[in-house]
Amino acid sequence: MLQSSRECANLDGRRARWLYRSALPLRTTEAPAFQAFCKGLNAAYKPPSRFSLAGPLLDREFAAQSVLMDVFAARSLAAVDIIIGGDGWTDRQRNSICNVMLFTPEPPISITILKDNFT
Repeated sequence: MLQSSRECANLDGRRARWLYRSALPLRTTEAPAFQAFCKGLNAAYKPPSRFSLAGPLLDREFAAQSVLMDVFAARSLAAVDIIIGGDGWTDRQRNSICNVMLFTPEPPISITILKDNFT
């Protein structure tokens, strides 16, 4: 059964969310086994390429997760129920990386920021 563009957009967003939350490489979804899995679920669905996922889909998902994260952090700070920790290093390409952890009674949340330099 063919899907409406709204249904396809919803599936694409779910796929982007899965990649984002699992910190998976975008090429994961182009693996032949994964493509076969998607076709087995719905042969009419044409999943987005890694190039499509790297643009607006992940940008939208990042924005949505940022809103949720802001609400979560504000609620935890208001309850004085949060500890913030961090770590920084440089990768092989000499990119500065800062990892921030929010420790709460709920599962910890990690935010990784990649920048050329921090000021």
